Amino acid sequence: MTPNDQEPFATLLGDIIASQYVTYAAFTLLIYDHILTFADECRFIWRARFNWVKGLFVFNRYIVPTCIAINVAMLSGHMRGLSDISSVFSTIRANIATDFAILH
Repeated sequence: MTPNDQEPFATLLGDIIASQYVTYAAFTLLIYDHILTFADECRFIWRARFNWVKGLFVFNRYIVPTCIAINVAMLSGHMRGLSDISSVFSTIRANIATDFAILH
């Protein structure tokens, strides 16, 4: 392989690493937002009666970040055995998003 042949691989590796860092930063901001807004959530969401809006909020607030956390753990390379779980969560998310889109 010549150095010119290796250049696309180096670019791809750099893009993958950059993607991982952006994912880590975004997840950190998401957790920070959860911490900042938890008091308001307790006051406005948990005291309200359950309806589909509250259900959608709870799903978005807790299930989606759980899926993202699994993906972050897999990206870090520390938990490789979670790929099956992650694909199940991704399928569930896609099905719910499709169902929600069909309803509206």
